[in-house]
Amino acid sequence: MVFFNHATRQMTVKIVYYGPGLCGKTTNLNTIYGKTSQKARGEMVSLNTETDRTLFFDLLPMDVGMVGGFKTKLQLYQSFNYMIVHVANNRGCIPEGYKGSLDTTK
Repeated sequence: MVFFNHATRQMTVKIVYYGPGLCGKTTNLNTIYGKTSQKARGEMVSLNTETDRTLFFDLLPMDVGMVGGFKTKLQLYQSFNYMIVHVANNRGCIPEGYKGSLDTTK
């Protein structure tokens, strides 16, 4: 979902990764976090259990600069809980979460 604030010329894009547990949603956000500069990304918020499973959701805020004359921010969420999916209309699902599956998807 995209929110425009014309008064401040700011655009916020919310994207939710939604899918079953252990399919790579958090891994994907961690990879994005690791490959972006500290200047472009905010603090990643993860609510994990003792076994590193996501308890509710992860959030990765990012600043991507100017797009179409608007200061643009991304808010990347991941959740296996359907309630958090209502945060955004745009969703990405990662159905294959392990290296062995990469050969079968080419």
